[in-house]
Amino acid sequence: MTAQFKQFTVRADGLSGNKAHQFEAQVMGMLHSLETTDTGRALLAEFQAVGREVLLFPYKGSMGDCNAFATTDWGLYRNKVSYTPKTWFTTQACYKNGAAGNSAHEVLFHELVHAVRFAGGKLGKKFTGAQEEEVAILVTNIYSSETHRPLRRRHSDFSELRNATSVSFYTKNWALVDRFCKEQPKFSRALADVSYSPFNPLREYYERDR
Repeated sequence: MTAQFKQFTVRADGLSGNKAHQFEAQVMGMLHSLETTDTGRALLAEFQAVGREVLLFPYKGSMGDCNAFATTDWGLYRNKVSYTPKTWFTTQACYKNGAAGNSAHEVLFHELVHAVRFAGGKLGKKFTGAQEEEVAILVTNIYSSETHRPLRRRHSDFSELRNATSVSFYTKNWALVDRFCKEQPKFSRALADVSYSPFNPLREYYERDR
């Protein structure tokens, strides 16, 4: 089974019957929900600008039970995201109540940030793997802030980034922010313009460094 939304193809690889329908409906619903937030619209606009197709398919546990990943390779869909929504539902063991960046939407958003950087040929060009995770967490935290969720501190777990402000994060992580904004100026500028996100170091960057 497949479904299409903008540049995204949702395909229930390895699933059949009701499970396949459920996967497709859940992922399609989440993609549509991105259009309801400024951060999500900025992400979708960057995918559209890049113009590369992205395949979303179920995650089967290859990197542990509570995970998801984005990758790129040759073939019809060079950019792929492996992700299963129900893994992160509130009734599942992977969901930790109150944990930062731990909701189903945030996990998908995080992987889509990796995917759009893959699609634009940016991922891994100037950043290390660890720095790419910092970029994905930074952008997802702007989304989390807009949707009134706690901010994530680091990639190794879902601990909360406490007492952080746009100014303090910008000051401490200026090099990361500067490089990301220069690599993806349209995307970073669109994110900086998200007015409903109290935590937005990219807005701080453009206000100070324009």
